[in-house]
Amino acid sequence: MIATNVGVIDIGGTKIAYALVGSSQSRLPQCLMKKQIPFKKGTTSLKLALEQIIKDITRWNQQFGGSGTPEIMIGSAGNFKPNSAIILPGTAVNLGNTPTEFDNLDLKQLVLDAAGSQLNCQIVNDALLQLAGGLLYASDAGLSLAHKAIGYIGPGTGLGGAFARLTPAGLEPITDGHIFDMQLHDPLGQPVMAEDVFSGRGFQQTYAISLKEINASEQLLTQFESQIQQLGDYLAQIMINIYQGHFKKYSDYPWKPSDYTSIKHIDTFILGGSIATKGVIAKTIKNRATSLFQDQLGITPQVFLIPDTVKAALMGGFALAHSSTVFSQINS
Repeated sequence: MIATNVGVIDIGGTKIAYALVGSSQSRLPQCLMKKQIPFKKGTTSLKLALEQIIKDITRWNQQFGGSGTPEIMIGSAGNFKPNSAIILPGTAVNLGNTPTEFDNLDLKQLVLDAAGSQLNCQIVNDALLQLAGGLLYASDAGLSLAHKAIGYIGPGTGLGGAFARLTPAGLEPITDGHIFDMQLHDPLGQPVMAEDVFSGRGFQQTYAISLKEINASEQLLTQFESQIQQLGDYLAQIMINIYQGHFKKYSDYPWKPSDYTSIKHIDTFILGGSIATKGVIAKTIKNRATSLFQDQLGITPQVFLIPDTVKAALMGGFALAHSSTVFSQINS
């Protein structure tokens, strides 16, 4: 067992989940204490929230026999400049009161300012937390993952993505993970951006109804059956593009040829986000995408739905903080 507890903070577009996470007798870490609060947009509101969150985590750690503030792992929307926590322009628009408020923000400095003291913290894209926690769930469910490269696809409000490889040294992230800007094709063959057609926001803007509402109604599930099947088609396109290691991107942050090479032949996928993990819609699009992937490539992919996305992110933060110990068990 790992003795050191970790504070984990998952900053999302609508809520912030945080916890003190420790090891357990099982493969899955345990949330010793956890809480979820609404996310209020803007840097000022985020700093105020972080001040209280860090106080809570420090108090919890002391309650469980720790001293001071533990190591903190933070997952946030945004693409970061290499070897820093500076958010690249246009990659965290859903966090700000304006689309550019978080551009070039040093998120680690904001956290340190909120703490009012020195703090041992790491900051990663929030999708990487989901991938790490999803791997723990998948391994616990019996999936064979040793020595594999894995893709995370997370359609929620937007479209999150991450890639990583299991190695003897732990979990090794691959590329910046962003797939929101991947070029797909609609039923008429017209090019579309993935996040515009495979996300909650995109669906709501197109059909003026949320997928959550549809999931809750048998009548609406029948009425929107073809549109739900089309979501499965889009998921299949994303998975196939990843496996083939070739696709166009719309954003200002193109990949290098080595990025495409590094994800080529990935056929193990962790699905997260509210759309791909909840209700009839999640099962429908998973089955549709798996079938289309198999029909086109002659390969049956491993596709795993995260059972609890909030807990996955919190467990994932703990696992990343103790990467070599936690993931070497899965990789053996």
